[in-house]
Amino acid sequence: MLQTVVSKKWLLALSDGDWTPHLFMMGLSYVLSICSTADSFVGATFIPDFSLGSVLAFLVFGAMLDIKSTLMLLKVFRFKTVAAVLIISAVVVLLGSVAFDQLYMHL
Repeated sequence: MLQTVVSKKWLLALSDGDWTPHLFMMGLSYVLSICSTADSFVGATFIPDFSLGSVLAFLVFGAMLDIKSTLMLLKVFRFKTVAAVLIISAVVVLLGSVAFDQLYMHL
C-alpha cells in the first residue's frame, strides 16, 4: 500500500543518501509493528529502491522494537529504561546497517 499511495519520486528521494534510507526504514518498521515473519516479505518489496543495508535495518529494528513492544515495556520498566533501550537499539542498528552498506559497496 505504501508503494501504491506514496509517490515513487518521494520514495526514490528517501532512498538516496547515507543515513536517510536507514532512518526511514527503521521508522517504518517501528510504526508498522508487523511480526518478524511478515517483515521479510514487506522488506523484500523495498530491495529494488533501497540499499540492502537499509532493508537490513528494517528487518532487525522491526524485530527488536515496535510500538506494541514499547508499550508493553513501559508497563514493566521505567520510562528512562525503555528510552535507553530504544536509543541504544536504534544507534546500534543504524551504525551496523550503514557499515554493512559501506562494506557491501567495497566488495
